[in-house]
Amino acid sequence: MRSLKPKEENVDHLDQETRAILSLAMIRKPEKNRERFERVWSTHVHAMKNRYEMDL
Repeated sequence: MRSLKPKEENVDHLDQETRAILSLAMIRKPEKNRERFERVWSTHVHAMKNRYEMDL
């Protein structure tokens, strides 16, 4: 059976600047898809309106 655990790579030898560059390279810009945004907003975000209370 294959492990579902991600492969851990040793990055201890990399300097801080290299780590920052690699971290930023993993971040992708969001896709500009207005139809999807509206669908997610209406079915997931707005649908949860007033369902939770904040503890103050």
